[in-house]
Amino acid sequence: MAPSIDRIEKFFENLALTVYTNRLKVLAGVFILLAIILYKLPDLTVDTSAEALLHEKDPSRVAYDHFRDQFGQDRFIVVTITSDHIFTPDFFLRLKSFQKELERDVPYIKEVTSLINARNTRGEDDRLIVEDLMDGWPSEKNVDFEELKKQVLSNPTYINQYISTDGRTTAVVLEPDVYHTEVSDTLEAIDNFDEEMLQEGEDAGEGAAPKKRYLSYEENTAAVKAIKKIIKKYEGPDFRTALAGGPVVLKIFNDYTMKDMKKCLFLNLIVILIFLALFFHRITGLLLPTIIVNAAAFSSLGLMGWFGVPVKMTTTVLPAFLLCVGVADSVHILALFYKEYDRGTGKKDAVVHALGHSGLAVVLTSLTTVAGLLSFSFAELTALGDLGLFASAGVILALLLTIVMLPAMLALTPVKRKTPPEERKGGMTVMDRLLLWNAGISIRHPLKIICISLVLFAISFYYIFNLRYSDYVLGYFPQTLAVRNDIDFIDKHLNGVMRMEVVIDTHKENGVYEPRFLNRIEQASRYLSHYRTADIFVGKVYSINDILKEINQALHENKKEFYRIPQDYNTIAQEFLLFENSGSDDLEPIVDSRFSKTRFSIKVNWVDSVIFNRFMHEIHNYFQNLFPEDTGVTITITGMSALMARSISAALDSMTKSYGLAFVVIAIMMIFLVWHIKTGLFSMIPNVLPIVLSLGIMGLFKVPLDITSLMIASIAMGLVVDDTVHFVYNFRKFYLRTGDANEAIRITFLGVGRAMFITSVVLSLGFFSLMLATLTHIIRFGFFTGLTIIFALLADFLLAPAIMIVISGSHAWQNRKKEKMAASVPRDVTA
Repeated sequence: MAPSIDRIEKFFENLALTVYTNRLKVLAGVFILLAIILYKLPDLTVDTSAEALLHEKDPSRVAYDHFRDQFGQDRFIVVTITSDHIFTPDFFLRLKSFQKELERDVPYIKEVTSLINARNTRGEDDRLIVEDLMDGWPSEKNVDFEELKKQVLSNPTYINQYISTDGRTTAVVLEPDVYHTEVSDTLEAIDNFDEEMLQEGEDAGEGAAPKKRYLSYEENTAAVKAIKKIIKKYEGPDFRTALAGGPVVLKIFNDYTMKDMKKCLFLNLIVILIFLALFFHRITGLLLPTIIVNAAAFSSLGLMGWFGVPVKMTTTVLPAFLLCVGVADSVHILALFYKEYDRGTGKKDAVVHALGHSGLAVVLTSLTTVAGLLSFSFAELTALGDLGLFASAGVILALLLTIVMLPAMLALTPVKRKTPPEERKGGMTVMDRLLLWNAGISIRHPLKIICISLVLFAISFYYIFNLRYSDYVLGYFPQTLAVRNDIDFIDKHLNGVMRMEVVIDTHKENGVYEPRFLNRIEQASRYLSHYRTADIFVGKVYSINDILKEINQALHENKKEFYRIPQDYNTIAQEFLLFENSGSDDLEPIVDSRFSKTRFSIKVNWVDSVIFNRFMHEIHNYFQNLFPEDTGVTITITGMSALMARSISAALDSMTKSYGLAFVVIAIMMIFLVWHIKTGLFSMIPNVLPIVLSLGIMGLFKVPLDITSLMIASIAMGLVVDDTVHFVYNFRKFYLRTGDANEAIRITFLGVGRAMFITSVVLSLGFFSLMLATLTHIIRFGFFTGLTIIFALLADFLLAPAIMIVISGSHAWQNRKKEKMAASVPRDVTA
């Protein structure tokens, strides 16, 4: 080994001695630090929304925030009621009561709309009247419900918005507040509020409008809970309900995220306890690593609380991940400590020996894991960046706690000696014999192992091209969950739940009044109203034209043939002015105060974000062609669904970069570890093969790559290299001492083979326990990460030794080749 490595080992021996001697002071300092970190753990929140995945300055998120500031919400909560007797007085009385309770008892809701108060625009004499559809009923006016049915089913605005085409399903639409309630009261008083005005208010100092805060997860949850409570009161055979919408899906997703996180944390702990007990057969071997990994896992969550970072879709697996990863350091050190201690060495000397021997390898395994994780910190998705940073912090904490707390706790706890394996009857344990048998296979058949590995690599690489990307949030839920059935029902009967928003900006005051501009919007409406492919369909299009056509029809004696766009600029301006003077505020969420830009809403069925992303680009291109550069119009596609679509494309770019970065950094660290370029580079082969095998299996069985499963490669790269580090580090050390690669492999397996095996088993079973989660993306992540670790164990037990045999020139055919070359040299030369 290089002299520098010997000095590093000496450093760890001195560190262990210092900690052992000052155990009480060390533990007191550690407990104070942990108390400070864990203080903020109760402040941890959950946010799995689409915007939480992206950085605040991401252009898509900035555009979405501008949209919300200007036009309000795009994510509505929809309650549908199905009945065979909708157009009857009894049903409408029940519907009216239901709506009143929603308006009264559901917090953080700006407006509730249904057939009770849907906009009814009509003309009377020369007046334009804009009123609620059921205004004055039942106390002030009577309603002919047969006529009402005809009126509703003939109104294009109502169809697929408040009533299904068959007239058997009606909808109540709840629009949540955009901002937190304390802020929204102030903001509502500001006419035509936008982000620029808000900034001016902040700069103005005291008395200015407070800084906006969008509705939080807790407020969203409170609203959905209140809605469900009211629905439960009204649900009946003739009032069958379904509940859907972005806030509903978000609330349910968050609920199951927290449940899965707690469940998986508990299951991981059980797995770790069982295998520590089986491996060490000692109370200290069970309790000490458990204390350390739990402290590290909960401290990483505490750090998230300190920095105000919520748990997101990607960080759901963080605690379970840290429990699995963190225990490996303790296992390697304890395995050597017990081995030395059982041979009769004093406790202090055994601790010093264990940390001195494994300290560098343990540090480097932690750093390789951190390298894989920190590669996420450059991701375009803030959710991936959070995972990289806080998982890395957790791994570093686990490392520091292991090399500081473990020696100190060993110094304070009694440890009973056991008879060492070599002194027991039979001399060796079953595990030792299995490890030597495994070493023998690699020593005797290195070329066969390498050839088989290459074949498996080629087959797997072929199937990788079958992988497809996916981000179907509903697909994460089990089929039995009510929200999936409700969304399917609403998609079918009201033609969609998701919305895409197109902001069309003319960049000139009153530019929306231009007939040519409105005609182009009408052209888009006609085209998109009939848009349908195998995966996605447009259920409804809503724009400023719908209001204008209602006004024009009302001002022409309510005749249907006048449900069209006027072709005169002044007429259009006058009709909009009449509408505003009628007292209706329905233009506010559709057009800005200068009539320079407007919103074009497209309602579609709930589809995979990858499909939606393609649709979004197609629509953007369509509008760009519809409004070419010479019109001066700019197009922005936004909305919650657009953010979800943006997230998957950002994840793809990020994962490609992070995997490449992780590979380069880890390869450099391997070279540094063994102080040998060829050995370091070739040792990366057993780390790449397991990942390719797992991805190939995913491709073979057509398992989709979602945002979570995209993380597998980079995370696995940091994990699978750990055992390789321990193997290569020890092999290189013993090879330099003995000069015999075969003997170095045998000694290495007897020294660290047991720890490599148990840490891989604990890691894989820890990840396999995620398969008991509810959400399918966590299940897939757990299964394929665990499978990758199993493949890595096989690679480190078979392929890594075979490669070391070949590159060291110790294989039989290489020795024969050397002998032949020596025999062919003339005698006078050899002399």
